[in-house]
Amino acid sequence: MIPRLRQQLNEQLMSDQMAVDLLSSYLRMDLSAQPWDQPL
Repeated sequence: MIPRLRQQLNEQLMSDQMAVDLLSSYLRMDLSAQPWDQPL
């Protein structure tokens, strides 16, 4: 029972990590499109 629960938790963490990677790469693309070196 416990190993299966741990595997389920592992899969949840893996999918969360993938979602975070996707989101951060999307945000990085979005931020790199902004001219940050120009003063507001």
